[in-house]
Amino acid sequence: EGVEFYAAMQRDRHLAWQQHGYQELEQEADVAALHSLWQELQEVSLNAAEFELSRIGDSSPELAGERINAALGRYRDYLALFERFATPTGADAMPDSAYFGGYLAQRGTGAAALRMGGDNPTSDQIELAVSSFTQAIDLYPFDRLLWGSLAATLERTGREAEYLDIVKPIAQKVSRSSY
Repeated sequence: EGVEFYAAMQRDRHLAWQQHGYQELEQEADVAALHSLWQELQEVSLNAAEFELSRIGDSSPELAGERINAALGRYRDYLALFERFATPTGADAMPDSAYFGGYLAQRGTGAAALRMGGDNPTSDQIELAVSSFTQAIDLYPFDRLLWGSLAATLERTGREAEYLDIVKPIAQKVSRSSY
């Protein structure tokens, strides 16, 4: 329900944003409300995923798999929201922390994919982990441990030679960044 409301506010913010209760407020208040709502949606998604993963403990393999799938679902929900609005026309109504949330969801997706496979993840699980770790590094390249996780994940399938091809564009983007 919150996602639909966010989408409606995002859609109407340049047209009829007053219909959402901002008749007498400046448009900055509308953007502030969008930021607050985003923060709540982000926290719910990421906390729900972490909660599911924290409950694995000594679970049976079947129950552990269900909990990992539930966590992956929460991460996917957040990433779908992020990808939907992290566009040139929508990004100004997203808080900066939304990008860090995207990084956390991608990192969590990769880790959960590997965890799903236990000691012997499938090639699909490894590919999901590689893709997720790569996207996480692209969003937040300052997690030194994640670069190593990507390398180790590639190494599990004998693909360590691909590491440089994957990370070089990200490193070049960071080196040219003004931040």
